[in-house]
Amino acid sequence: MQRPTNLKVGDRFRVTVRDNDFNIGEIISLRRDDSTESPWFWKEDKSDYYCIHFYKLEPYKKTAERKKEIMISLLAILYNNLGYFLLTVVSTAIIYLAIKD
Repeated sequence: MQRPTNLKVGDRFRVTVRDNDFNIGEIISLRRDDSTESPWFWKEDKSDYYCIHFYKLEPYKKTAERKKEIMISLLAILYNNLGYFLLTVVSTAIIYLAIKD
C-alpha cells in the first residue's frame, strides 16, 4: 500500500506483513504522522507504539462498513439458497431482489 494522501491521527490499518513489533492481522491506528513512509502506530490496546512501513498495511474499514458488507454477503447466500437471486451494487449499497422464473 502507498502512503495515503488524506492521513489523519486515529486512522486504522490492518497489518498484512509481519513486522518485529506487529503481527499479521493486528489492527493498529496512527499515533503520529511524521510525513514519512513509516509513521508511528498504536497497538489496538494502546499499550505501546512503533513505526511500520505502509507497504505492510491495508486500510481497515470502520465497523459499520464491515457490518454492511457482511449483511450483503449473508443476504446473497440466504436468497440464493431460497430460490431467489440477489443483485448487489456494493459501491452504493443498493440491493435488488427478484424471484427466479
